[in-house]
Formats: sequence, structure tokens, C-alpha cells
Amino acid sequence: MKTFLLILWQLPQWIVSLLVCGYYVMTDKLVDIYTVESKYGRSEAWIVDKESLSAVSFGRYIFAGKKLVEKFGTADLKHEYGHSVQSLWLGPLYLVVIGLPSLLFTAFDGNIARRTYPEIWADRIAEGLEIRIE
Repeated sequence: MKTFLLILWQLPQWIVSLLVCGYYVMTDKLVDIYTVESKYGRSEAWIVDKESLSAVSFGRYIFAGKKLVEKFGTADLKHEYGHSVQSLWLGPLYLVVIGLPSLLFTAFDGNIARRTYPEIWADRIAEGLEIRIE
């Protein structure tokens, strides 16, 4: 019952993540899957597209480029897990409050994006948690 309620609470993110998962599976761009976990629960980090230096989070799914993980280690996975926690807290408002502003800031200037409230908040959440990555 708890899982069903969490899916319902984060339904927009679940729909987007299922579409993204399907895309990566159908295009054979899935490289690896890590488990990212803290007191807030478990997320899956899909390592995709060998040349990508980007990452995005929708609900309990994190999508990160293999090149990003190779270059920066697990730091960005922890940051993206912070976004997963935001999704848990904000539910259906996540895409409007966090997702859309992050997308717009990144499209405008990626360097500015890391200094905006969605990204700073995700960093602070991740820094305050004991996060395990396997």
C-alpha cells in the first residue's frame, strides 16, 4: 500500500521516468544500474549513453551519463539523489517547482544552473544524508 501511495504522490515523475527507461532500453544505451539508498529509501541510478556528461532525476530514477560518472565519481549521483528526495517531499509539484526551473536555468547557462535554488537545495539534502551507492 505504501508503494502505491508513493507512486500516486509522484505520478508525473513516474510517468516521465518510465518513458525515459523505455527509451534507454529500446535504444540499447543502458550501461549499468546502481542502487542509491538513504533513510528516505532507494533509488535506481541508470548509467546510460557512454558519452553523456549530464544527469537528471525523476522520482526514484536517476539517469546519468557514463562519462559523467567516470569523470566525477559518485558525487553527481548523490546530488541527483537529493533531487529524488525533493520529489518525495514535493510530490506532484516537483516538475513545476524543481524540474522546469532546472531545465530552464541549464538551457540558459549551465554554469548559472548550479547556483540556483533547485541545485543548491539538492546539494544540501545530499550533504546531510548518509547515502550508500552499490
